[in-house]
Amino acid sequence: MFRVGGASDTWHGRALAACLQCGPGAVLSHASAARLRGLDVRLAEHRLEITLPRGTRSRSAVGARLHVSARLTAADRATVDGLPVTTVARTLVDLAARLGSEELARVLDDAVVRRVVPLPVLVATAHRLSGKGVRGTRSLTAALVPWSLGTVESHAEAAALRLLSTWGLPAPVPQYEVRSPDGAFVARVDFAWPDRRLVLEVDGFQAHDGPARFVADRQRWNRVRAAAWDVVQVTLRELREDPAAVRAVLERYLLGPPA
Repeated sequence: MFRVGGASDTWHGRALAACLQCGPGAVLSHASAARLRGLDVRLAEHRLEITLPRGTRSRSAVGARLHVSARLTAADRATVDGLPVTTVARTLVDLAARLGSEELARVLDDAVVRRVVPLPVLVATAHRLSGKGVRGTRSLTAALVPWSLGTVESHAEAAALRLLSTWGLPAPVPQYEVRSPDGAFVARVDFAWPDRRLVLEVDGFQAHDGPARFVADRQRWNRVRAAAWDVVQVTLRELREDPAAVRAVLERYLLGPPA
């Protein structure tokens, strides 16, 4: 490959040149795909990473790390800013074999909350690639277990979802609509246990900034309580620094006799 004289040497340009040099079917993958996709992966990226379908004839590119996959299909390919790259779902599968469980959970939750990848697509991809040939599917499937309860809308809620799934408590309903006895909408809440008429609201650091939002939240909780629901409010800091205290509060509501 040749570079036009005077052209700037950019990561994008090097990535495109490397894919072209590797031949048809080459796609950016793993840490390089994560960088292009804006995934929050804390991996040192010393070389471009490129995946090729098994059986293709190709040349290696200088400075690139090549992977060969027998299960790289059209469903795993996309194009971003003119660069061939694995889909977000396939990228997460590939990274799952390299990341620890906590790091994988963090990256996965961030991607789902930011809607970088639809949860059903991610689940379907992990299922399609499971078995021999793709090492990350088992880890990714395990990381997806808490999401079987449903989808959430913030990183704080995702952190709560993971904790709740490990505590052995009755499963909550995420993003539940509380309604009055006559069926009128009262509020959408983070988590609810309808049979116990219990709500758990998880506040992130920036979720309820400003006096107007503060007042609106208090009015909202007053309406929920007026509809005969109990409300437990916790912060992301509480979940991270003292999860046992949060668990104890929920156990009193969920494991004791109904009110």
